[in-house]
Formats: sequence, structure tokens, C-alpha cells
Amino acid sequence: MGPKVSVPSRMLSGLEISSLTGKQFYGLPKVYTQKRMPVEKNNIIKEEELAKWPYLDGVSVPHIQAEVELLIGTNASNLLEPWEVVNSHGNGPYAIRTLLGWVINGPLQGYSNER
Repeated sequence: MGPKVSVPSRMLSGLEISSLTGKQFYGLPKVYTQKRMPVEKNNIIKEEELAKWPYLDGVSVPHIQAEVELLIGTNASNLLEPWEVVNSHGNGPYAIRTLLGWVINGPLQGYSNER
């Protein structure tokens, strides 16, 4: 971990989020803003990288041309609740299907040796 840094932010309430289908909206608890999210684009998995792990075959993550602008934390646990889990193999990532879609966790760089 790095040094603690104070970041100017604002608190917003009344925000809602939906999955990419946009069919249903879900309320968020209080949200805190900042100018730039501490997330790089290489932290977002791509389909071709996902394909390196055959055990994640049934997992689909859409390609979105956008910056990360929202981090969902444990204060919105209903949105993070696992509906389905695909366990990791070896040192690969694992996947969790949630109300909003699939989330991939674990090391994203590298490749699977299970081919």
C-alpha cells in the first residue's frame, strides 16, 4: 500500500444503476465522487484475455469503450451477491455472476497452462 492521500470529493445520494440491458434499475447507497478513479484500463479484462482460461468458457464480459467511473463497494452488497461462481484453476482468475452481470477477480495478465 502507498501513502495516505487526501482527495477532494462530494457525496451524492439518489443514484441508480442498471445492468447493460437497462431493464431494471437498482438504488445505490450514498456515493462519493472524485475527479479520477484509481483504476487503469489494463485492470479491465478483455474477451481475448478471458479466452486464455478455458474453464471460464461460459463467462461473457461485453467490451465497453469507457473509463471506469463507478466502483461498487460492500455497502451495496445486494449488487455484489454471488448468483453463480466459477472457481479458479491453478493461479488463474475466478468469476462471479451478480445481479449486474459477471465479475472477474484474480490475476488478469499471463496465460493458462491448461490448454
